[in-house]
Amino acid sequence: MDLPPRGEGSIAFEIDVCSFRYRGREGFEEVTLRFPVAQFAFLRQNSGIYLARYKPSLRVLNDAGEVVQQVEAESRLTAESLKATVDTDRMVYDMVQVRLPTGRYRGELTLSDLQADRAGLAVFSLDVPAYDPGKIGMSDLYLSSGFNPQGAGESLEMFRKDGRLILPNPARQYRRGTPLYLYFEVYYLGYQSHRVEMQIEDRYGHRLWRDRRSFPGYRGEVKFAEGIPTRELLPGTYTLRVQVTAGRDTLVSARKFEVIGETLVPASGFDDRRAKTAQDLLKRFGGSEVEATYTGLGRADRAAFLYGFWMDRNSIVARSYYNPLLGFGAPPNLDGTIITAMGRRKEMAKHLDPRYTARQVPPDTAQARDALEVLEVLLDEDGNDLMGRAAQGYAYLFASNLPYAERTFNSALNAGGVFPEVYNGVGISHIGRKRWDEAVTAYGQALALRPDWKPAQVNRALARLLGGKQRAEDALKEAIEAHPHHPELLYLLGRVFEREGKIEAAEKAYTRQIVVNPMHARARFDLGRIWLKQGQRARATRVWRELMDTRPELREECLSLLLGVYQLMGQTGEAQKVMAEYLRTVDDDTRGFLQDIRLLATLQEAIAYEALPPEQQPDFVRMFWQRRDPTPATPSNERLVEHYRRVLYAMQHFSSGQKPWDKRGEIYIRYGEPAHKSRAGDVRYEMDPDVVRVKERLWMGLTPEAHKEIIARMGRLRTSTRDVQYQGEDAGDLIVSDFESIDYELNPNRTFFGGGADRNDGKYYDDVQDSHRDRDAGMTNIRGFPIFPIDGGTNWEYWIYPDVAGGIEVVFTALDSRGGFDFPDMPQGRVLSTFNQSQWTAKRPDRVMARAVRQQSEIYRPVTDDLEFHFDAIDFRGESRRSRLEVYYGVPLVALIDSVRTEVQVERGIALFDSTWTPVFRKVAGLPFAVSDDAEVGSGTLLIDELALNVPPGKYYLGVEVHDRTRNAMGAYTREVEVEAYEGGELGLSDIEMAGSVVEDAAVKVKGGHKVVPMPSKTYVPGQPVTIYYEVYGLTSGEFGQTRYQMDYKISPRKGKPLIVTILRAVGTFLGIEEKKVVTISYEQVGTRETEYNYLEIDVSGSEAGHYEMEVTVTDLNTGTKVSKEVMFFIGK
Repeated sequence: MDLPPRGEGSIAFEIDVCSFRYRGREGFEEVTLRFPVAQFAFLRQNSGIYLARYKPSLRVLNDAGEVVQQVEAESRLTAESLKATVDTDRMVYDMVQVRLPTGRYRGELTLSDLQADRAGLAVFSLDVPAYDPGKIGMSDLYLSSGFNPQGAGESLEMFRKDGRLILPNPARQYRRGTPLYLYFEVYYLGYQSHRVEMQIEDRYGHRLWRDRRSFPGYRGEVKFAEGIPTRELLPGTYTLRVQVTAGRDTLVSARKFEVIGETLVPASGFDDRRAKTAQDLLKRFGGSEVEATYTGLGRADRAAFLYGFWMDRNSIVARSYYNPLLGFGAPPNLDGTIITAMGRRKEMAKHLDPRYTARQVPPDTAQARDALEVLEVLLDEDGNDLMGRAAQGYAYLFASNLPYAERTFNSALNAGGVFPEVYNGVGISHIGRKRWDEAVTAYGQALALRPDWKPAQVNRALARLLGGKQRAEDALKEAIEAHPHHPELLYLLGRVFEREGKIEAAEKAYTRQIVVNPMHARARFDLGRIWLKQGQRARATRVWRELMDTRPELREECLSLLLGVYQLMGQTGEAQKVMAEYLRTVDDDTRGFLQDIRLLATLQEAIAYEALPPEQQPDFVRMFWQRRDPTPATPSNERLVEHYRRVLYAMQHFSSGQKPWDKRGEIYIRYGEPAHKSRAGDVRYEMDPDVVRVKERLWMGLTPEAHKEIIARMGRLRTSTRDVQYQGEDAGDLIVSDFESIDYELNPNRTFFGGGADRNDGKYYDDVQDSHRDRDAGMTNIRGFPIFPIDGGTNWEYWIYPDVAGGIEVVFTALDSRGGFDFPDMPQGRVLSTFNQSQWTAKRPDRVMARAVRQQSEIYRPVTDDLEFHFDAIDFRGESRRSRLEVYYGVPLVALIDSVRTEVQVERGIALFDSTWTPVFRKVAGLPFAVSDDAEVGSGTLLIDELALNVPPGKYYLGVEVHDRTRNAMGAYTREVEVEAYEGGELGLSDIEMAGSVVEDAAVKVKGGHKVVPMPSKTYVPGQPVTIYYEVYGLTSGEFGQTRYQMDYKISPRKGKPLIVTILRAVGTFLGIEEKKVVTISYEQVGTRETEYNYLEIDVSGSEAGHYEMEVTVTDLNTGTKVSKEVMFFIGK
């Protein structure tokens, strides 16, 4: 395993080779090239551009020296100007791929300039591994200089892998501080849980960086991409090693690379005395072999060896002592870990970001104890090593021992340790003690010793920020200006920008942080949230999907967001796919929470489910979700996805005080995000009109005494259960309970109320106003506060749902700030509470929720706008002893078109389920149409479509939907249908189809050659004829082989006057019309067919608008048998 070769000759180029699986057992070798354009001869073309021609030619030879493959192809380079042809910084990337059987080969790649007699040659080995199907395999490590580079042209598309454009770095050289980007693949994983371990080793085998990630078994292969920082690597050669473990299988792949930069010379402080002390420490903590290796090196190599050994053994020792001693770097920076260790989380949350603060964890105290042991030995050997004493102070900080750290830093300073590193530690100690000004002074002293020293500049700005001496944005910008490549500061600035609503600035900050520190997963996660806010949903889902595959600690957070965004994008199938992956990985308890329908079922459904034996419950669950599917024509189920999202959200956000969630989680799973939330410490006024209406209705439903108690309690910080005691005949003196706060605000005019000590009888008197808060208790007082008596010092929260059970407010309380919210207890102890007890009993939040669940057990809010349409389902006799179910759609054109949108395509979907909700038929198809410019489109003008299904008779559930994706509008309906049987020879009558027109058309193969335009709205405008179509089956022939039957049409209004009827067209011989409250029209028909196809068209001009019922009765006059069907229609205004 060596560094890649270079092309030699008159053309220089860089080359690298990686093995990947092609398919099955086959692998392919990917040979990447990089070279500067300035080496090639460009000729000016007639068009003015400059053109060069080159050819890479690859020969592959086996062990016998035989050429087994040869690949070559001519390529071109263009330049816009003569200057561009000699630009030494402009690099060209190319690739040659070759498939080879497993084995070892020799590769010879020649790069030729076809317009000049020049060429370069590189010779290298090709080791092609075996990729046996069913046996876990791994590609080589593909080292890259970056993912998705800005301005990448089409010529670089050949380097796209798994959706990322991965720019190769065939030289494998990285400037110190520039991230190394890595890509590799794992094959035939078999959905096993697996572990990925990455580490960087120096030439002595010391591990300077390591990372371990454990993944559940949710995928069959791995395509892993990550950026790795190099800021703590000295110039030199390193090995990147990746180990993948799955079950009993372990795979390892490794690559050498170089970090280039100015050679670091050990500082003068690394003298012979300290070198000897270092040797003794190596012997004690590393052993004789380590000591022997060290003593055999020169001074510079010894320094590098020491740095590597302690970075591997104990990074606190390396960073706190050897970094500053050798001059290789700075001591540990002030960061979230140290701030947490010093107990200054409150200031970090207040002045920076509470959520960021909550994610910070204390340092590894075990490693700190080991570091203290090492430094104790060091100081025992050389008590005058003041740099060692300062390092001991830093170790105490990591051990969360601020007093000892402070004492140690001061001891070093007093002993003459006038070093920037010592002043830096003193400043951190001052921050721990909240001595902000002293901290700033200490950093100023450090900068006086070493001007432009980044750690002191950064920490000084952070001290001002934490002490509230400087705005967070200004302090962070100052720190970033001093240290633009800091691994964390740009992310913090992005959080500040986001909190202040500066979305574009936050996007830039997060993006810059990722460039500087590609390992910063939180920056990538939050960048996805910013893209979502900007409407860049595809970019957001892509970054979260990548994080799910590379950062297991963020899987749940990414999943919850992905489920929501996939719904917004209409990609419910992707949401269910990623959810299925997740369900394969979780424990039984979590899977049970996610799949428990009782969390949102009605009481009746929950009882029915629990009564079933376990083997029947899965079918019940399937039917439960199918009934709730808002898009029945598609296999995906948006309601199920939303349920998963809500459960995950509840587990993540409402579980701090109770597992798996508190009462808020229960409500959230049923009803989703409330329209309004307010909480203690974050009071938010109701602004939404729907929310305000609910608030006002609930407030007006309470008595003045209830208003008084709510207002009085919400202003008290601590409240006694004892009432105020009156003294004197005029109540001029009061005994305020011992726990009343000063906010009680005694009313100075209370003596005018009359009465006195005799009022201390335990009864409520409505004419007494003890406090200012008792007066004018109105909506202005209660804005942002719950409409339930909660003491002001209580940790409370309330939600308002305007669309649940007519509009409800749900109130929660918790014992402390850690959470664990539940419904509040009944107010008690005071006279007023006793007086209001009946009201609060009815308004108790737990009872409010119980009533809401009985009335509306759950709610789903579609991410699309509503698109209302009409539909109808009619059955006729079909083929092969089946029935023909015709489904009609009628979409109002005014909902689809406007003055600039006259050509539209909507999606029309249909689904038919049997009685167990098992799909029988599903189809979604486009429905294009156009409206001429001069067409008149009224409110009743419909886009008509129909679909016929030949199905066995029986009970079905029919789902229909129409989706206008351009306008993000959708409508869907589900209803039960009973498809009749029309076989058996008995007299039968099809359903009655309300039609817009019925005309004879020889091209129509059904309905007796009649073209019937359905009217799914069953609504007719004034002046429009009312038309019906139906079929008669099983007519019997008489003595002369003729059928003879009578048709009676009875039309009655739902209310009001009878219909005014003029018959326009009908089948048969007119027998008469009777115009009373019920209009009856009769016809007789003689024929020869067993099946007849009939229609009736009537003019109803002058009739009242309203609902009408029509009954059609057919009598077989040969047998006297009758059959009837009814239909309802409407006449508009």
